[in-house]
Amino acid sequence: MTRGLRKIRFGWILLAAFVAEIVGIAGVMGIRVIYGHGPTEIVQLPPLGETLFLLELATVSGVAGWWVSRRKARYRRVLNGLLVGVSAVVLYEVLTVGAPIPRLTWSHLATHVVKIAGAWIGGWLGARKGNETSVAPMAIR
Repeated sequence: MTRGLRKIRFGWILLAAFVAEIVGIAGVMGIRVIYGHGPTEIVQLPPLGETLFLLELATVSGVAGWWVSRRKARYRRVLNGLLVGVSAVVLYEVLTVGAPIPRLTWSHLATHVVKIAGAWIGGWLGARKGNETSVAPMAIR
């Protein structure tokens, strides 16, 4: 069991999850300002704003998952990417304990699903690209 855990890059996973959360929070603050609300005001976004936020979360989580998978992990790359998304969800929930955020709504659950799915896809892409050779084959004449 511990041999498999050594192949998981926990420090890099937590760093990527933390950075993804910071960028995600900055993104939703920007979307709130675009819609005329305060950056820290807790309001339900209109459907277009919610869609933009979900796309931003998927992109940020995907890039974070890809970064850990492609640049930092040598083994179990997809799992390392997936754990970035799971860590981002856990980090968000721990940091917002006691905050007046509506929980167990469809949009709240959708943000978590999008984070995990985006990081998993990023990890998959990083693992997929990792199998290519770095030297082009020579042409046979």
